[in-house]
Amino acid sequence: MAQSPGSPVDIDALVDRIEADGAIDLGTVDFTAPDPHRVRVELGAALDYFARIEREVERNVLELQVVLPNADDRTRRFVRVWEEQELPHGWIFDRMQQEVGLPPATPELNHIGRTMKVAGVLSHVPGVHEALLFLYLSIGAMHERLTAVGYDKLRERLLQLGMPGFAATAVRPIRAQESLHYAYYRSAAVEQRDRLSRWQLELARLVRLRTYRPVGATTPQRQADFGATAVALVGSDDPEALARPVQRVAQDLLTLAGDGLRLPPFVAAALRETVELHRRREAVLV
Repeated sequence: MAQSPGSPVDIDALVDRIEADGAIDLGTVDFTAPDPHRVRVELGAALDYFARIEREVERNVLELQVVLPNADDRTRRFVRVWEEQELPHGWIFDRMQQEVGLPPATPELNHIGRTMKVAGVLSHVPGVHEALLFLYLSIGAMHERLTAVGYDKLRERLLQLGMPGFAATAVRPIRAQESLHYAYYRSAAVEQRDRLSRWQLELARLVRLRTYRPVGATTPQRQADFGATAVALVGSDDPEALARPVQRVAQDLLTLAGDGLRLPPFVAAALRETVELHRRREAVLV
């Protein structure tokens, strides 16, 4: 099995650092919005989407228990710390959208889809559990990278809307925590990949290429919601700026350096589909 180049990351120390960072205190956040109407019109979709995906980590934890019932202690520890930090992120965005006159977010917290249940059954097949753990870690890295890039775009939009306080006290510390979460997922994914046989890696890659959706976009409606968010953040119907960094993560994790394999641009294709669904829904509502 091929080993990854470079010095190995002390993943346990990384989890220690993430845990020591703690959760963001809502009392430290500046929710000032000089022009609530403009925020509602230009960023309402993004605020709601971020609120939902951050709060839906409750369901993600349940899914992990179904898909990876034999997850190791370090994975379980990280998930506990991750949930403790992600939930306040959701509460912050929920509070912000209510401050500008939007209704609170309505996250899906309990429903576990059939695909996850099937994966849970398959996890008991010899060799499949290890591939599923790699899939979980690699998609975690891709999702965290997409979220972080989204926060970079959101910060730019907030500054344009005259909201430096919220950008500095909410988005910047949230972005910093997402970077640490990404570092964990990526490092743990590389470590797990180096334990896989060739067939396990190829299985994981095939599943990811065929099933990838942006974070939280689990249904056509949620895909359209993500499309609206992408347009709001990027300022156009071209999501390439969001897709490119995530595609790089996929290329890095789902292939081995010596293979010379180039993945198709599946991330951009999935993001373009969300924008198309958003525009289609928008046309119906007009």
